[in-house]
Amino acid sequence: MSTGANDLKKANKLYLRGKYGQVLQLLEAQIFRYRQSFRFYYILGMSCIRTGDISGAASYLQRALSIRPGQVNALLGMALVHLKQQKTADSIKDWFEVLDQDPKNKYARRGLDAVRKHGNPDDLLSYIESKKIFSLLPRERSISPLLPLGGFVVLLLAAGVLLFPLYKDFLPKRQGAAQRSEISQLQLEVENYSSEPEAESQSRYDLEEGEIKSLYQEVIDHFHRFEDNQARMKINRLLLSNASAEVKNKLQLLEDYVREPSFESLKKSYPFSEVRKDPPLYDQCYVLWRGKVGNLQVGDEEIRFDLLVGYHRGEVLEGVVPTSLDFAARIDPSLPIEVLGRVTVQGERISLRGVTIHQFIPESN
Repeated sequence: MSTGANDLKKANKLYLRGKYGQVLQLLEAQIFRYRQSFRFYYILGMSCIRTGDISGAASYLQRALSIRPGQVNALLGMALVHLKQQKTADSIKDWFEVLDQDPKNKYARRGLDAVRKHGNPDDLLSYIESKKIFSLLPRERSISPLLPLGGFVVLLLAAGVLLFPLYKDFLPKRQGAAQRSEISQLQLEVENYSSEPEAESQSRYDLEEGEIKSLYQEVIDHFHRFEDNQARMKINRLLLSNASAEVKNKLQLLEDYVREPSFESLKKSYPFSEVRKDPPLYDQCYVLWRGKVGNLQVGDEEIRFDLLVGYHRGEVLEGVVPTSLDFAARIDPSLPIEVLGRVTVQGERISLRGVTIHQFIPESN
């Protein structure tokens, strides 16, 4: 009987040979085993695209991107999925995200050109249903033919290290921080920042015009620095304030560009004690909280449990937060858990939608 590692290697070889149906047959029954493997979810998602299972592709690729956010090939797959779902704006956003990392990426540029060329809805639908759409997917091959070049590559790298001091002065100077393409494309200029005085009584936060203007610029700056979680919180503050309708319309446009983080990419989390003081301020923000699992319920499509926040050492219980996962995971209630999730607020009630989890053995005191 083959081991899990051998199954994934075998599936990878089948994928590179274009045997997508066999990939699905081999791997779909092993979803619990590979719940933290990017490659597992990636090749499942791309195989689903090739076999016409767009719903399955969306699910697997979203999970792959939650493990490795911004991975270019997975984003290209997700862009095609969105196109198949006739969510053209989401496809365009995916392609711009690819171009942020790889400005010359031919697949992203090909996708943008295709949408521009097929502007008529009927024409675009015809293109989506044709085999031409697969030209938007990256072509992947085994890397083994390149192995004999390894020594030559090492020599080139060594030469580069030696020569760098000689040519570094000729490199162009960087002109400030890079701009996120999809954000830079938006019209974000604002003329009127404050609302009418009578609207202030309906606002959760009463801000001076200078504060609104400053917070609005901070939101844009956070996006360009890929600090989406900080941007999300400040968007909430402005949406719940006496900011003008013009500002709020721009913010509602921007909030669609908040990216889902991973353990590695989350730059800012908010402690439970902070969120509990003012829940609406953190609605749809991402947090990383530790605790224990209570009332575990495993269903066919969803896992639910109460996250006993702060109780991972069995000492202090900060609060109980209903938590749900829409992906398969093996959870041991006897072990502490770390949940990266999106905060959802109804009234003052806090719940979490998990993005990914990690269980661990507590450190001994």
